[in-house]
Amino acid sequence: MAKRGFFAEVHHQNQVAARKREQAQRAAARQHAAAVRQHEAAQRQAERALAQATRASAAEQKAATAEAKRLHIAEMEADVESRNSLLAGQYEQLDTLLAATLEVDDFVDLESFRTVPDHPPFPRPDLLNPLPPPPPVMAPLEPQWVEPDPPKGLGGMIGGKKRHEEARQQAWAAHAATHQAWQAHVAQIPTLQLQQMQAHQTADNERQAHLSMAQQTYDAECATRQAAADESNAALDEMLAGLDVGAETAVHEYVTIVLGNSVYPDDFDVRHDFAFDAALRELTLTVTIPGPEAVPASKAFKFTKATDEITATDLPQKARKDGGLYRLLQQSAA
Repeated sequence: MAKRGFFAEVHHQNQVAARKREQAQRAAARQHAAAVRQHEAAQRQAERALAQATRASAAEQKAATAEAKRLHIAEMEADVESRNSLLAGQYEQLDTLLAATLEVDDFVDLESFRTVPDHPPFPRPDLLNPLPPPPPVMAPLEPQWVEPDPPKGLGGMIGGKKRHEEARQQAWAAHAATHQAWQAHVAQIPTLQLQQMQAHQTADNERQAHLSMAQQTYDAECATRQAAADESNAALDEMLAGLDVGAETAVHEYVTIVLGNSVYPDDFDVRHDFAFDAALRELTLTVTIPGPEAVPASKAFKFTKATDEITATDLPQKARKDGGLYRLLQQSAA
């Protein structure tokens, strides 16, 4: 089998993935999954019924045994349904295999292999903007002297002036202490503002240092992705140039890509061998497919209650040879 190159392998894997997604959406696949679930559920029910029958009293033994038998039959029938749905899916794949392959447009736009690096966003956007300056240190309002209220009425006439003067002196002493503390605080404001500015500058310098490191790492990763894309695109350009002049390696790669459009079941081994004569510009292609033995030998499964067995009905050899796949092969060869 001709070995696939880089672009051919990428294309082939994409085709395989697309076919698997398509198969997963088909009704046969859903029916098979449902049959498997039904089989598993019936099996669990049968096991529970058998356990209940074992624990049941003599009076209940007969009913429990009958229920266990019923569930066992349901389990076996579900198993048959699961096997037949899987078999139907295999036949459907084989019967439509060649037709589906022949319907594929073999043209491949090689420009679709051109690589554009996918750079993720910068991981540290929090470092991009300078730190906002802190709010400035503001001086509090200057304390103001408030004259104590003079005594009034009879209390002002009897020793009031003396008490007022004492209260005034106490208030003034308190005001003087408060004002002195205010002055000392105001005198410290330029120093506090300088310390604040220095702390802000230190923090922003650290931000810039972290930003520089993160940017260098990010740029290096982007450069690696870009280099890989450039290398892939250079190989693509080389193949395109080779195709223009009929270079053997380029033709080999392109033919392998085209053949990759055909995706076959895992158990259906199709081999391609080809050779290109650059001088004659002639391509020789040989396709080897499995014989009728690749077709499942069983036509269907059935459950026989009398023998409690699941048996398979064999597909006649003639039917295996005359199936849809080989009928289409004969038609295409003719």
